[in-house]
Amino acid sequence: MNDKETLVAFYKLRPELDVRANDGFLLEQATKPISIQSLTIAANQLESTLLITKEYQSAWDEFVFFNPEKNRMAFRRQFLDEMREKEIQLEAKHEYNTIFKELGREDLRGLPLETLRVHRENKRRKSLSASQLHELSQQENPAPTTEPDALPQFYTPIGKRREIELTADVIRRAGTRTGEISITDLKFLIRRFGSTEVNRRLGVKPAVQPGFSKALEI
Repeated sequence: MNDKETLVAFYKLRPELDVRANDGFLLEQATKPISIQSLTIAANQLESTLLITKEYQSAWDEFVFFNPEKNRMAFRRQFLDEMREKEIQLEAKHEYNTIFKELGREDLRGLPLETLRVHRENKRRKSLSASQLHELSQQENPAPTTEPDALPQFYTPIGKRREIELTADVIRRAGTRTGEISITDLKFLIRRFGSTEVNRRLGVKPAVQPGFSKALEI
């Protein structure tokens, strides 16, 4: 993923900063190689310099109008965080209602969003032809190689359209209520890239097993 693509992914996480005038400042400030993490640090460092989108700026201006005593950076940061969280919740609610309507099954009402995504994916697979299912199977269960590919920095969870960064925290929260990826996603990543790659992203170092030698630096 090049710098421009990483920047696009970053703006999906921080939509209030998605202003073209910010691109150059962020790319120049962020440490190389450019990543979501380095852009986040850069954004925090340039907090008072970066512009915010008209939607967020308008909402903040209205808040300050009624709360002039809170016209400070700390309050603005909290306000933007809360506004962004509300948008995420609204988006999740919209996705939930869309999937529920698409599935048309009253018995699924009240189930977690992640469960609905799985049901939708299962429904989609049932509609595929034999050749399409075969192609999908090859994609999800590739032939083993002598050297697995490196775990990608970004990944689109099954049943979702938005790409996310595969950080250690995202992997740890797989399958939980606040998790961004499911257990099915985690199993796929392990099958596709190997448990060693996943553990490396988690910062887990493989233990040396008894009976095996370990090279020592001299």
